[in-house]
Amino acid sequence: MNYRIGRFIAYVVGLALIFFGVLDVSVAIVAGEPSFHPFASRALDVALVTSGSFACVSTRLRYGGGSWSIVGAVLMGGGLSGAASVLEGYMRHEQAQGLLCARAGLFLAAGCCCLIYGHIRHRKKRTTPGTVVEAAASSP
Repeated sequence: MNYRIGRFIAYVVGLALIFFGVLDVSVAIVAGEPSFHPFASRALDVALVTSGSFACVSTRLRYGGGSWSIVGAVLMGGGLSGAASVLEGYMRHEQAQGLLCARAGLFLAAGCCCLIYGHIRHRKKRTTPGTVVEAAASSP
């Protein structure tokens, strides 16, 4: 795939994640929901905005992790949202749901694996001579 098309797609994905996170927060504010009630969904909104920002900044700085890093950040956000949902249930003195805990743990583990693989990919691109990242860095 052309390097410029890949960068354009990364920017579009990052801006879409930011848009959906901000859109959900603004819909909740307009609907008049209390700020604490859906704590887990607000955590997911923050994760979406953070992942989108990460995608845009890493694309701008030519981070070589690729889509692995973006997918890893989104999965980590989903896992943190699930953990926030478990915490919210605990604070309301509800029974902890095993499936929800397992899903949160699975998302966190998959997100960590994707982030680690993205970073390994970035390091390989930095050390391999003649890569697109090196050629772009050396251009005026």
